[in-house]
Amino acid sequence: MNIAILLMLRENISSLVLSIKRKMIITKISSIYMQEETFHLFFMNLPIFKN
Repeated sequence: MNIAILLMLRENISSLVLSIKRKMIITKISSIYMQEETFHLFFMNLPIFKN
């Protein structure tokens, strides 16, 4: 196999892995944010906090 082809493959694989990691991080952050939001809404809807 050509060294250039191997290098290109390696570059592609590493960029793919990076993009996957980035997507995972983004989804994790958004899911945490959503949990916080629902938590907040839940507490706002509790009768204790209503005036």
